[in-house]
Amino acid sequence: MAFEREFTLETLTPLHIGCGESASPLEFLIDGEKLKLYDLKELISGLDFSKHFSLLQKFKDHSLLQSPKGMESLLKEVRKAVPEVKPLYELPICGSVSSLTRLSLALKTGGKVYVPGTEVKGSLRRALLSALLKKEATLIKNLQDFKNLSKIVKQVERTLLSCKTGEKNHVDLLSFVRVSDSDSFLPEEVLKVYAVHLEYKNRTGKGKRVEFCEGIKEGTTFRLKISFDIDRLKGLKKAIPNGSSPCQGLMEELLHSDDPIHHLLSICDSENRKLCKSLGYTEVLNSANRGYLLRLGKHEGKLSVTVIEALRQIPELKGRKELKEPLTVKKALCGDKGLPFGFCLLKPALP
Repeated sequence: MAFEREFTLETLTPLHIGCGESASPLEFLIDGEKLKLYDLKELISGLDFSKHFSLLQKFKDHSLLQSPKGMESLLKEVRKAVPEVKPLYELPICGSVSSLTRLSLALKTGGKVYVPGTEVKGSLRRALLSALLKKEATLIKNLQDFKNLSKIVKQVERTLLSCKTGEKNHVDLLSFVRVSDSDSFLPEEVLKVYAVHLEYKNRTGKGKRVEFCEGIKEGTTFRLKISFDIDRLKGLKKAIPNGSSPCQGLMEELLHSDDPIHHLLSICDSENRKLCKSLGYTEVLNSANRGYLLRLGKHEGKLSVTVIEALRQIPELKGRKELKEPLTVKKALCGDKGLPFGFCLLKPALP
């Protein structure tokens, strides 16, 4: 038996889910308060070798290609030569782009922007991990031996969010939850170009820098479905030796709940609200009414803020230098106010 429910996902603050690709000044032009993105291959293929030989030769000039202004100038020349090639899309700009040399692109499918179900499920995993860490801190005393913080997080996740069903078999606790990909929109309908201001501190000192990305603007609403396979959860619980997994208590709660999807999302919502409060994002909390608060996308340092906050509360890990260091702060400059990245509100969809 499976429960399935449709939800809306509204962005409360800008959201960047990257595709791992970026655009250089050879691929975009700033036109007033808009950025126009071009397909470089289409531009170059539109050039006629006999007519534009000198222009094509400039692509071999390394000094030109290493200069953002040089690349921008070259793109303008190419556009003049092939005026029939139109931009893929153009986006409004949020913040100053005077230092823009590379633009991180948003994830798309078929040229349209969407939120992948794996991203939502990953947010649920981080929040659940945070909740379980607080309940099961005594199980991870051996983590003091790890020097690499990322190894600590991986070990914690394996300990708390996987169930050992045999001598070597580990099953993901959330294997009984499925989240569909959302519906999709054209880039010009939902995206803006954001200046992302980072403040950080590490062993070498403090620093600030600005990055630029395509981000889904605040107030955008997507639709997706979440399903919960109750039979799979029952089978998983039955396969685990009693007392062998720290997540058995959570499994019992879900199995005895009248609405397991609501129960699971409520746990995650509670953890994200605590995180939001600890980071001082009162504006986000004030706008997050009547729904489940999630945090998605590229919004933090190399590790989840949610997990770090929970690790800091564990007595056995107090004093660890990695946990004392402030995390990278990412804020999108929207007009005269800075907003944190990635906060969204999940709500049951109306019929």
